[in-house]
Amino acid sequence: MDDREIMARSTNEINTLFMLSKSLTEVLDTAEVLERVVESAQYLTNADEGMILLPEGDELYLRAKVGPDIEQLSNFRVKTKDTLAGHVFQTGQPILVGASGPQKIKTEYLVNSLLYVPIILKGEVIGVLGVNNRRKKDQFSNPHKQLLQNLASFAAIALENARIHQESLERSHDLETLVNVGEVLNDSLSLSDTLLRICKQLF
Repeated sequence: MDDREIMARSTNEINTLFMLSKSLTEVLDTAEVLERVVESAQYLTNADEGMILLPEGDELYLRAKVGPDIEQLSNFRVKTKDTLAGHVFQTGQPILVGASGPQKIKTEYLVNSLLYVPIILKGEVIGVLGVNNRRKKDQFSNPHKQLLQNLASFAAIALENARIHQESLERSHDLETLVNVGEVLNDSLSLSDTLLRICKQLF
């Protein structure tokens, strides 16, 4: 790849990050945020697979994925202790592996190169964004790591916005239910009728 190709690729990567950050500000659905992020991670690093792992108890579960073998990853989960993804989650530091040869990251799960970066919100790690090459021999590099870290920063903000929006919707629903119950109480003349109508509002 000559200098012009490198510069064109770099410009394209910057534009992709800019467009992604802009589009994520308009998305308030968590699933869509996750999908857009992993697709961008795969594209920016030219990886076989991209994924986001989010915590549940003492394990990290796959919450979004993209790649040719995604069906095999449908139940993918790892412990937060003694695993590469878990180490990233616990320390908040990225991990880049590949030069030493195929790396085993799960039983019967070998990759030629992998890159995990933390998704950090207000100083707290809330997930792990990763890419890997299982078929390609290409190795990830420090520029890939920087791209993925920038992407993870956008992802953290977008996920928080989606969470706040969901909570707002839930509070609005709860408030609407309370208002409806109040109207039932004001309109009803019979206690039994009141209880019945309240139950209908709640369920």
